[in-house]
Amino acid sequence: MEQQIHRKALLSSLLVIMIIATTYVLYPSEEETGSSSVSMILQFHDHGVMYKGNLTIWDDGKILNSNHTTDNSTTFEFRNVTGENQSVFSTLITISRWANFTVEYREHGSEKGTFIESIAGIENDKHTWQYYINEEYGHSASDTSSVRDGDVIVWSYE
Repeated sequence: MEQQIHRKALLSSLLVIMIIATTYVLYPSEEETGSSSVSMILQFHDHGVMYKGNLTIWDDGKILNSNHTTDNSTTFEFRNVTGENQSVFSTLITISRWANFTVEYREHGSEKGTFIESIAGIENDKHTWQYYINEEYGHSASDTSSVRDGDVIVWSYE
């Protein structure tokens, strides 16, 4: 009798494990598929002349609105940038295609990664382009820094 109870418990446990494993295989999590949707903000502050004083918002490749700001800065906000196995760099390249601006960069190989030299014609000089993910400073090259669903990336000319 006791052996039968153990056998039933074992079979029940195996059934639960099989159901969980099947669900995992049939419906992989977003993290497992590598797909994510993130937001990216470009902050020009008061540097450069391109669209000076604008806040322009894109959503899924389409412009939602564009407003003049009072602080004479330019900010582009991009929402719902979706891709697979995105990096900060690949997301920047995607939005440059949406908004039709240039990104100049230099590749330093796999050890040092890619260095951003200019965004939308605003070149590194006294200030440089720095990125943050969820308000945390990016400590590695943008092409080696992965993003996850819901992340907010900020490129700031500082």
